Amino acid sequence: MKKGFTLLEVVVAIALVGIAFYAIIVTFMNIVTNQVDVDAVTKGTYLAEGKLEELTARSFAGISSESGSFSGNFSQYSYTVVVNSVEASDLVTVASSSNLKRIDIYVTGGVIGSSIEVSTIKGNIE
Repeated sequence: MKKGFTLLEVVVAIALVGIAFYAIIVTFMNIVTNQVDVDAVTKGTYLAEGKLEELTARSFAGISSESGSFSGNFSQYSYTVVVNSVEASDLVTVASSSNLKRIDIYVTGGVIGSSIEVSTIKGNIE
């Protein structure tokens, strides 16, 4: 009896190895794609939080709705600021009579599938 593999056994082995490599490559590509999405969402969230901090540092009268794009390495991201008045009756607890503004920041762009929203309320307590 001869030792070794038949041609059929070699072809089947190569086919199985090929299928295994294909599965590994597809899995790796999905992981890389998901990582890119996570990075884009993280950048968008940081940009939204930074814009929110910039707005809350302004005087109460200086806060208004606006939109634009970020600069530098983040020029593919854009933002929209929506500012609405909030009535004290809309809140559960209000320390005193005050003027309130709700600030909503929406960031889109990059490979983000939808917008990222960050919100706060700023008061002008007298």
